[in-house]
Amino acid sequence: MRKLVTLTISLFLTATCFCAVAFADTSVETVTCEHSFYEYQKQYLTCEEDGIVERNCWKCGYSDTLTTPATGHTFGEWFYEYSFYEPDCENDGKLIQKCQNTGCYKINEQVVPAIGHAFGEWYYENEWDYPDCEWSGTMIQSCQNEGCNEYNSKSVSALGHNYKTIVKKAKLNQDGYTVKYCTRCEDDLYEDDYEYYGTTIYAPSRIKLSTTNYTYNGKVRKPTVKVYNSAGYRINAKHYTVSYQKGRKNVGKYKVTVTFKKSSNKYTGKMSTSFKINPKPVSISSLTKGKNSFTVKWKKGNKQITGYQIRYSDISDMDWAKYKTIKSTKTTKKKISNLYEDEKYYVQIRTYKVVKGKKFYSSWSKKKTIRTKKNATYSYDDDDDDYYGTIYITRTGECYHTHKCGNGTYYASTLSQALSMGLRACQKCF
Repeated sequence: MRKLVTLTISLFLTATCFCAVAFADTSVETVTCEHSFYEYQKQYLTCEEDGIVERNCWKCGYSDTLTTPATGHTFGEWFYEYSFYEPDCENDGKLIQKCQNTGCYKINEQVVPAIGHAFGEWYYENEWDYPDCEWSGTMIQSCQNEGCNEYNSKSVSALGHNYKTIVKKAKLNQDGYTVKYCTRCEDDLYEDDYEYYGTTIYAPSRIKLSTTNYTYNGKVRKPTVKVYNSAGYRINAKHYTVSYQKGRKNVGKYKVTVTFKKSSNKYTGKMSTSFKINPKPVSISSLTKGKNSFTVKWKKGNKQITGYQIRYSDISDMDWAKYKTIKSTKTTKKKISNLYEDEKYYVQIRTYKVVKGKKFYSSWSKKKTIRTKKNATYSYDDDDDDYYGTIYITRTGECYHTHKCGNGTYYASTLSQALSMGLRACQKCF
């Protein structure tokens, strides 16, 4: 621009013109001069200031001043001169525009407000930031604006345990258990570790009936039931139902079944036991002694019997007792022979009934006693080993006797048997 102005002025100066000596006064005589100017740049032309050139004619001394109006600024686009002039989330930015005219350094500035943070969704940054049953977690939200590393964080409360109970029901001869564990963290409680962390449900092991032996009376029998576990504790009746075999009136064996309910949270399966209805007993009417024998009489039993059984022994506790079975229900007496003479015997009787090949017995009658008759006395010669009377011995004695000699429990034997045992004759008896 300055070159253009200078060129214009130079052309102007070299031109030949006729100028008035004094412009103010037209009456002054005009002097004709072919001016030849030399110039002096008094003020350069800029965007804001006029260009002023003072010129003088070296021929005639004429001088004047040429003024070129200021060009004015020619500003370009607004831009960020440096990257750090750009606004961010928290700091204002600065836009500028520069004058495009040569030699002009005029700059306009404009403040651009901070853009503010643009936070995204809340999220867990790391796996360990998630909350668990006992520890709180941390969530963050990051600013989405490029180059911004700001974020917000917040604490997330611990979730707390979410417990669930596993129940393995107990069944006959097999314990069960309950174990509680957290569905989220398992809380170190595993089904395989129930013996450490769970509660044992002891197996059902025994049914106890109010009675297991009834005596036939023509009525239906129904014992009450209690169920016990392997630890000896009674199981609540709410866990099971009881069923009885049909009949339960005549002599025989009857089944009682305990079935654990599906609704029970502790037990499953079935278990059973049984009870008996035994024949009605009879009593001994009389005992009649005989020679090496006695005869038993009794009252006839009812229809729910098959026969009778008699037992007898010379010992009061019925040790070494012998038995006689009478298979006819019509028989009401029985002679017992081949006994020892002058011996006291204890006698009892009971009834029995055969049901499906199995015998059911009544209780024994009260014991009654009878002594057999005493036979003729036998003599014994020390020189003669022939002795045909009854010999009595004790289990720990060293002698044999002709009768019960002294204290102790004596057993009937024979001379030959006593001698084979190495026993000697009692000096009192022989």
